Amino acid sequence: MRQGDGIFLRQKGYEVRLGERKLLAESSFEEIADTFFLQEAAPKGAELSFCTPTSFKREGRYVMLPDFFLICQSLLMRWNRFAKEIYLYDEDLTERMALACQLSKYALRSVPFSIEGHTIRGFCGTMRVRFFDTDGMRRILGMLFSFAPFVGIGIKTALGMGAVETRVWER
Repeated sequence: MRQGDGIFLRQKGYEVRLGERKLLAESSFEEIADTFFLQEAAPKGAELSFCTPTSFKREGRYVMLPDFFLICQSLLMRWNRFAKEIYLYDEDLTERMALACQLSKYALRSVPFSIEGHTIRGFCGTMRVRFFDTDGMRRILGMLFSFAPFVGIGIKTALGMGAVETRVWER
């Protein structure tokens, strides 16, 4: 699509004109992994800003609260789907990752997301996460959380849900 071309949003009944496209960030899987596995110190945590409604699905039901198991599961599944050369597997890795995260601060609110005449409740806002456990576990968490802005977190990311910005920190 060229600059100035429009997209007709059938569900909403209007056309959207596009402006200039900008590449916000670009990185390879190897660069992301190297950032965390070659640096001296393992990350201590991360701050996540959920820009669009984020939700999960467990046992056929929507989960509209952040849950570290579901966040880690979402990120690990996406990492393994796309980064074939750096595949992460351990039988209970998702559970161990979730246990290595602790919420230290949050400012979240519930928000609706309308899709095909159906409303999904999700959350937006910020949360701060501390990483615990081994040096290696903190490096894996840092890598996956820094990968999150490229793929989103939770359900329906291809439709605009789960957009997130992250800042992984060392201190």
